[in-house]
Amino acid sequence: METRSLISFCIDRGDYEKAKELIFSLLKEHPHDVNLYLDLAFIEIREKNLKKAEDYAKQALNI
Repeated sequence: METRSLISFCIDRGDYEKAKELIFSLLKEHPHDVNLYLDLAFIEIREKNLKKAEDYAKQALNI
């Protein structure tokens, strides 16, 4: 399974830790990928970490 598809799969089933692990590994290769930061923001919203979500969303906007 492609990494991005696996990220979506993990998010859909609520495995946020695995999704974040995959996202951070992809960010090392693609540090300017807006969608990865938006995925992180979405996960943080689901986990009720609104400050982290805001930070990730701002990072996406700054790209």
